[in-house]
Amino acid sequence: MRSQPIPHPFRWDDPGITVELYSVCVTGFRKVQMTNARPPSPTRTISSYDLRAPEVILGADYNVKVDIWALGCMTFELLTGSTLFIPQAGQSIEDEHLAKMAQMTGESFSEKILAKFRKRNEHFDESGKLLRIEQLSLMTLESAMIDHGLPEVEAAAAAAFIYACLHLNSEEQSSTSGLLKHPWMECAYMYCQC
Repeated sequence: MRSQPIPHPFRWDDPGITVELYSVCVTGFRKVQMTNARPPSPTRTISSYDLRAPEVILGADYNVKVDIWALGCMTFELLTGSTLFIPQAGQSIEDEHLAKMAQMTGESFSEKILAKFRKRNEHFDESGKLLRIEQLSLMTLESAMIDHGLPEVEAAAAAAFIYACLHLNSEEQSSTSGLLKHPWMECAYMYCQC
């Protein structure tokens, strides 16, 4: 499909009171792949690197849950102005990215999770530890958001929503309907109605 403007009733000179009533949804995780492609093309990358879910990096089958992961990453970025996962060039960018995923989610790559990944042995030893990363730092989502200037109460509430999106095991991630009912989303919706 060719890129094209989305028709809308908005005008550039609408009065402010009208603009306040606009309901807009902006999406776009930068790259797309049909979810019914079976198996997903291993040669085709999806999403930009910083939004990529563990199953994409490690070569597992994936589904729409990769968009839930991307939503969590984008929520952090929208709130802080910084990318959640910023792998640095080094011995292995992918290893560092995976380490940051474990660090920020507070989870570990269990054997159950690792069994799904085709590239497991490229990054993990037999006990499930990253091959080229010695130790993880102890940064949490909340502390990262506070470091970026969010008040503690707001950081904790937003982090709860982001944690619902970011699980190393995609089966544990919230569904879209579950996320819409998340207390942080309900609070944000109420705030927008004021």
